[in-house]
Amino acid sequence: MAVAPVVLKIWRREIAVLFGARERTVMLACAGLFAVAALIGTLMAWLFGMLPGEAVLIPSAVRTGLLRMVFAGAVLSSAFLVIVFCLLAPQRTALAALIELLPVPRSAALAGLNLPLLGLALLLSLVFSAPGFAMVAQLLGAPDSMLLGALLFTLLIAITQVVVFSLFTVAFETGRRIGRLPPQYASTVAAILSGGTAAALTAHDLLPTPELLAGQVQSWWHSLTPSGAFVLLLAGAVGLTDLSATAVPAAVGWGGAAGLLFLLAGRLTRSEQVSPSIRLLAGVAVPRTRVASQTWIEMLVLARTPQFSIMAVLTLAATVAVVIWEPGRDNQAVFSALTGALVMAPALVCMQSVGLTMRWHWLARHLLATPNPWVLPKAAGTFAAAGAVSCPILLILLFSGLIGVDQLLGMVGGMLAAWGASLLGGVLIPYSEEQPLSAGLTGFTVMVLFLGVAGSLEWLLGNSGLGGVPAASSVALIAFLIGYALLARRMGEDDVPRI
Repeated sequence: MAVAPVVLKIWRREIAVLFGARERTVMLACAGLFAVAALIGTLMAWLFGMLPGEAVLIPSAVRTGLLRMVFAGAVLSSAFLVIVFCLLAPQRTALAALIELLPVPRSAALAGLNLPLLGLALLLSLVFSAPGFAMVAQLLGAPDSMLLGALLFTLLIAITQVVVFSLFTVAFETGRRIGRLPPQYASTVAAILSGGTAAALTAHDLLPTPELLAGQVQSWWHSLTPSGAFVLLLAGAVGLTDLSATAVPAAVGWGGAAGLLFLLAGRLTRSEQVSPSIRLLAGVAVPRTRVASQTWIEMLVLARTPQFSIMAVLTLAATVAVVIWEPGRDNQAVFSALTGALVMAPALVCMQSVGLTMRWHWLARHLLATPNPWVLPKAAGTFAAAGAVSCPILLILLFSGLIGVDQLLGMVGGMLAAWGASLLGGVLIPYSEEQPLSAGLTGFTVMVLFLGVAGSLEWLLGNSGLGGVPAASSVALIAFLIGYALLARRMGEDDVPRI
């Protein structure tokens, strides 16, 4: 565990050098960011977690079914969040290569390098799951039952993230070392396998079927899934149902499986030299004008990263899967969340663009004799790269009838707001290919900005009658772009001294 403080120390010094600030200032800024995240979670619980009427008057069987839905939703959302963080994290860092030369067990090195990342993922998952906490509290009623429900809910999210992270790592290392797959393909296979496993374990509890709301277990293995085992344990402990004979062994078994999978991932993990990018659009002529050529280079640098190419393939494949998923159309809330996330996902990956080219900024500054000449081309290049993936997704959803023309403006507005939040978050906490923590903190910052600013504006403008999603997205986009331009000007005059 001595590795984790080193990761935090390196990142803290890197950000302090970049902005010319003290390390204490960086930590205070992080504390403020976490406080804002907690506030956003509280607001989400208040806005989206309130059940109509007295929830404790609902029959016990129905409350058990609703708890299964809430727990399954938390498992699936936290699993996909960890997968996104794993895809965005650099595949090789200098610190990981250095640790392999030291007498440190591989499982301990894996834990130290990724513990801060998993901690951030857990914190962000708790923010996203804040409405779930509110629903669990209302369904249980009694204070002691609420406390037990919150503890089991948090424990389930933590176990899920460790299992999914370990499964992703095992699948990635197996595909890369045994299957001899390139890292990009190995990451794609690992994401599909780990995400598919999480979806398969929760799909039967996500939709409010009559059997689920009646408290019935449709198949014997449904009570052995993570969400099923923890809900049956909670329901038996608070008296909603009789305590199932499989609840305690299954819950303990998932905790043990998380530890064993993590140890296996540690034994398989190796730090090897990987190809930094793919040769996308090789041989295409570069535009002749200065701004157009800079924009082209910025777009190409982002599009050739493994993270962007993998995310593009996965989002397009997920869009096709959503189109053919007939049962999901009965649940409009889940369906709207899925379609919106698919459209915004390519824009969110743009958060790493600033960090990818930061070592080159001094070159353009000295050659062109202008301060920060990369600001406008980077915005245009990332917009082009994200739009090249989001536009086909929008067209697929539109022509398949999943969204109407009246929803198109809101979808585009959400994508633009996500793009603006990615630019601002990427400048505020730049991504680093040599820092395992940077992907998590940059992603955490982007999500806090997007949820805090765009979500708050949508609620305020919607309640005041001044506009809906398009108006809120437009105001948020303007605020994000202004913040991006102002922060870009404050960056150090020389970006070379990065760890």
